[in-house]
Amino acid sequence: MLHYITNVSEKDQLKSFWKQNPDQEYGEYSLKDIPMAARPQPDRIHRGKHSYTVKTAVRDPGDEMREVLVDVLLRAKAYYVKKAAPTGRCGQITWKKFDGPKAAWSVTMDQARCGGVP
Repeated sequence: MLHYITNVSEKDQLKSFWKQNPDQEYGEYSLKDIPMAARPQPDRIHRGKHSYTVKTAVRDPGDEMREVLVDVLLRAKAYYVKKAAPTGRCGQITWKKFDGPKAAWSVTMDQARCGGVP
């Protein structure tokens, strides 16, 4: 179940918090190397101890914006595309294979968008 913040000032405060504190932690995990787009979203409730879900949009090859859901698996050090665009595909992308969470996030978005993984 999603919890959406309806108070705009509260949402702005949370966004500001992440910008001012980029090295924050999620539970016992440091988010220092995690891209901002893959950080916990302030307008969602995150219940997991070792993971959370990011809701984002990607432009598919037909130039349409599509919603995708990606689990950030902090203990496994990976991303899991849970819901992809029609032309994309679901699956796990490990950070180690792509030299860290930043490069792996780019690959994750490509996989969610068009199914391509090098």
